[in-house]
Amino acid sequence: MTRTYTSSRFVAAVNVAIAPVAGFAIAGVLFWAGLIARRAGAPFTATAGLFAMAVLALALFGGLAYASLRIVTRIEVREDATVEFRGPLIRLALPATGITAVQAHPMVRSSAHVRHAGGRLPLCMPIDGLYEFLGWLKQANSRVEIRWL
Repeated sequence: MTRTYTSSRFVAAVNVAIAPVAGFAIAGVLFWAGLIARRAGAPFTATAGLFAMAVLALALFGGLAYASLRIVTRIEVREDATVEFRGPLIRLALPATGITAVQAHPMVRSSAHVRHAGGRLPLCMPIDGLYEFLGWLKQANSRVEIRWL
């Protein structure tokens, strides 16, 4: 029997779609302001500054958009003790013994990560049934470290 633990669609949509789109909108406004200032005859240094800020904002929010698309929104536990983590850009199946830690960030209330041999996976919090999953994981892998607040 496969058990599934998911975050709410609304929270996932905010993390995955709305935040990056808002960032790209800010970059677009800066770029647009630079175009308008240039057409109005503003000096090159003023418009170059606006364009540079637009490029920096685009790079920053592009990185944030990529990171937000790697957030795990669904956890599936299969009968063979394999745990599959799914998100918009990620689909990773690990044996329960391959998970080394599940940690909540002490300074951010809704931030948690799953650590494994290949790196770490951010979780989209809150996930329905997460404590049930943590209990199952501790039974399946007694060496897993669970740090939760």
